[in-house]
Amino acid sequence: MTRISLLCYSVFFLLLSSLCFSQHATFQGLGDFPGGSFESSAQSVSADGAVVTGYSNAESGSQAFMWTENTGMVSLGNLPDNSFKASWANSISADGKVIVGYGDPVGDGWNSYKGFIWTATNGMSLTGSLDGAGRSMAFDVSADGSVVVGDGGQQAFRWQQSEGITGLGTLPGKPNSRAVAVSADGMVATGSSYNSTWTSEETFRWTQDGGIQGLGFLSGTSNSFPNAISPDGSVIAGTSASSSRAYAYRWTASTGMVNIGNLPGAYTTHPGGVSQNGEIIVGGSYVNMSNGQAFIWDSVNKMRNLKTVLQTEYGLDLTGWTLQSASDITPDGNVIVGWGVNPSGQQEAFRVALDTTRTLLREGQRTVGPVDFKLRQNYPNPFNPITAISYQLGVNCIVKLQIYNTIGKEIKTLVDSYQNAGEHVVEWNGTDHTSKPVCSGVYLYSLVSNEINLQGKMILIR
Repeated sequence: MTRISLLCYSVFFLLLSSLCFSQHATFQGLGDFPGGSFESSAQSVSADGAVVTGYSNAESGSQAFMWTENTGMVSLGNLPDNSFKASWANSISADGKVIVGYGDPVGDGWNSYKGFIWTATNGMSLTGSLDGAGRSMAFDVSADGSVVVGDGGQQAFRWQQSEGITGLGTLPGKPNSRAVAVSADGMVATGSSYNSTWTSEETFRWTQDGGIQGLGFLSGTSNSFPNAISPDGSVIAGTSASSSRAYAYRWTASTGMVNIGNLPGAYTTHPGGVSQNGEIIVGGSYVNMSNGQAFIWDSVNKMRNLKTVLQTEYGLDLTGWTLQSASDITPDGNVIVGWGVNPSGQQEAFRVALDTTRTLLREGQRTVGPVDFKLRQNYPNPFNPITAISYQLGVNCIVKLQIYNTIGKEIKTLVDSYQNAGEHVVEWNGTDHTSKPVCSGVYLYSLVSNEINLQGKMILIR
């Protein structure tokens, strides 16, 4: 290798180190209630990543909690009559002010569960039920907290303040159903319909106009159920199973169910959360039910071990931690929550903020209309040879997305067209305008319109 080549590589790896790890992602174990047995689990996170909810085992049994940086883990309390012996929180509204879940007033498990809605001003109240026994479980809430979905006892329900609880129906031959997730606007719900013995189960998608519609199964499987829906309602993630193995799927109206697989050695995988337009999915992949590994999936890198990604791409020291499942992700993909086993061998809720990948989003952002212009960090970064660049347009406009080298020479134009407001994703395959592969190094990408001029940096390693 020549002296010039050695110098170039030295400079390159100095740039690599400074760009990759100048701002590490932050990882937090969320602890437990005072006197608790350290069996906490984070289930959902507010849109800005600041408020987390879930449940933890306290002296009196499992209790639903809310966590913030300032307050730490705080119990959501109880019904006005203090009838819950245990409670579990499942989902939180975008602003963190409404939390839904279910409690057990008798200690008899499913036979006595009752769904609840919690607000800071009113505390806990019941959702109601659709069966004579009064059973219900609330699983998800819309962004503004006005719509709740869940299991009404024998049928999936949708709750609104003005209308109360109403059933969503069932699929033919499957007389029971439950709804587990709802879009941000509350207009699209997903769940499963099943027979009385749970031997036949199928994912459904419900809309106000179309009602309940079955989504089928992956090839070679005979049962399916969903776990999450993207905030815009376009993507559903869940599990489709045969008698011996279960696979995670990603559903859209155009593709149907697509198998996104399992982590190596796992026999079943359960997605937990989906980003705004379904570009990122997180969840857990299990060798057995006591041995899980949290995963992160995207269309470029496919399914990967979340702990490995955080260590190798974000420089986090997670020595002693086992991340068992990722249960939710913010719409922008910035914050992930879940649970794992801490270095002391105890189950503990966690929250990870991907500061490194989102620094440019916070700096390269300008509000023009009701939606911000945002240029997000490419993903993955570093990459070889394909990476995805996502951005958000605040208004309909002519936009140009271009790649440059570090001395300002234009390498390639990826977008130069009129586009509608909203989310967009473009891939770059590491080639120039002649389709010739470019060398390893640092590259700049810019998003330009009449409204904005935003830039980001990325690293290509061949």
